[in-house]
Amino acid sequence: MPPWDRFRDLCLLRFGPPIRGSRLAELGRLPFTNTVQDFADRLQALACHAPGVTGQQRAELFVGGLPDYIRVDVELQAPQDLQTAMHLARAYERRAQAVQPAPRPAADAPLIRCLRSRPPPAPHRPDQRAPPPRLPARSAVSHRPNSSNVAVWAFASIATSR
Repeated sequence: MPPWDRFRDLCLLRFGPPIRGSRLAELGRLPFTNTVQDFADRLQALACHAPGVTGQQRAELFVGGLPDYIRVDVELQAPQDLQTAMHLARAYERRAQAVQPAPRPAADAPLIRCLRSRPPPAPHRPDQRAPPPRLPARSAVSHRPNSSNVAVWAFASIATSR
């Protein structure tokens, strides 16, 4: 049986070096997807493969990956280790969930159903004539001559008298 170091070297020769680059870079790029607990579990799974990272650095990487509505409150507490940062983040996540606005009441549901049940307007077909435009109730044009349309009235009266 070969010594442990020789066994490790043979395994690396056979299976190659780790495909992933820096575990620290992976920790820094870890996305927040669902919950604080899910994020903490994934961060801890990666952090155990990065032995050179201190507890303070792990806490900073964790806090830096949180969404803003949680991160700001956790940063204000300045956690010194990962466990404290995770505890604070879970508490602030619960608070954020508790203060979310309540869902709208179902009183609007009949109106929404009514609006959805209306048939869509018929599309305009080129072979149909469009309806004439509707005129306003009162005409905006004055039929009496005034200072602004005297010239138009004068010209119209001369043209019709010929």
